[in-house]
Amino acid sequence: MGKPGGESDPGWTTDGIPTFSKVRDRIAAKFAVAIGAPETDVERAESLSLEQQWENRARAARERLEQIKGLMRK
Repeated sequence: MGKPGGESDPGWTTDGIPTFSKVRDRIAAKFAVAIGAPETDVERAESLSLEQQWENRARAARERLEQIKGLMRK
């Protein structure tokens, strides 16, 4: 499969079939992504957990402030 301008792509044969090295590189790239996916999921879960903790603390602080304001009004 040629590139525009008449250049040939070294990853493809003239019949448009991918070469072994092209296929191997694509499989290796997909494997690398698959290996890294669980790490990304853990990081995402940790950040969500931190965000949830922050929101819980902020909500608790607002509720406590409202309690104090209510006591001061009495």
